[in-house]
Amino acid sequence: MFNNETRNQHFISQVEQKLNCINPSLPRDSRRIYKFKIDDREELTFNLVNPLGVKIENNLSFNDLYTFDVFSDRTRNNFEAYFGKYEVNIEVFTNNILDKIDNNEAITIEEIKDLIFCKMMNFIRNPFSIEKCLNTFGLLSTVSPTDAHALREFQKIKKENIHVSPDVLAQLNISEDKYIQWLKIIFNFFSVKMPKGYLGEEIIDAILDIDKKRIYVGIHTYDQEICLLSDRSFVDYGPALPNDFFCFAFNLNKNSFLSFMIFENTLENIKLFCPEMAPIIDDRNLTIDVMSLLPPRIELLVSKNNVEALRGYNTQVVYQCHTHFFSASTTFLLNN
Repeated sequence: MFNNETRNQHFISQVEQKLNCINPSLPRDSRRIYKFKIDDREELTFNLVNPLGVKIENNLSFNDLYTFDVFSDRTRNNFEAYFGKYEVNIEVFTNNILDKIDNNEAITIEEIKDLIFCKMMNFIRNPFSIEKCLNTFGLLSTVSPTDAHALREFQKIKKENIHVSPDVLAQLNISEDKYIQWLKIIFNFFSVKMPKGYLGEEIIDAILDIDKKRIYVGIHTYDQEICLLSDRSFVDYGPALPNDFFCFAFNLNKNSFLSFMIFENTLENIKLFCPEMAPIIDDRNLTIDVMSLLPPRIELLVSKNNVEALRGYNTQVVYQCHTHFFSASTTFLLNN
């Protein structure tokens, strides 16, 4: 399942770029998206790369980014097949949830989890976020698969077998050693089979376990306003939150984005998340049943045309992108 002929390997799929392109009705090889290069992130200044947009076919990709073996017939071993089985569902998952919102239908927890997994896939495989991926999932690079076939392939991930250009590693500002660690994380996350699915699926399911956590999922949709797409694929709201709060946001399509926040159910977190409750909790000076005060669960919050939320999201896309961000339009909202 590792072997294929794909040399140009996308880290944000063409499917997701299509959801943000200028004219999605065009044939696949003619679709374009507006590309902006950051000039000064502190001042939020940037430049349009091409007034006609850039073709998505070779956009947000590098040659042999995930390749760890090349054969005489020019086929190569990489993770394209594993990525592909999730990529084919991204548009379906996205449109299904957005259609349900439009029709005021109930959205299941499993539908939310499926979509979040696909978006987290983009974070893990994003070459501009290798350091963050190592900090989050670094332990996965230190373990080996137990399956004999998987182990044989895993052991090929070493310096003499990688085929990414040294120029790309320089562009990513990453060492060969960290790059190899990252490939090992990707291998274990996406291709190691476990009793209930692949290892990565079980990890994300554990992260979204509601037995001890409070999870808020926000889906923000807009009739006309444009949601930007980052070359990092995500926005991290974590730096503005307490240490043990986790909050990411992802583009869904040109008119919508998704955010999710996770925190442990503790009294201190309740006080941080609901500051108005802090005096009440402090004054009572007795043991409080956290689970009854703020029971663990996933809560879905849907907003329509919330301009302030969009300004905040778009501004963070521009501020946090590595070098470029993308859009279906040259006009979009930012914080002034």
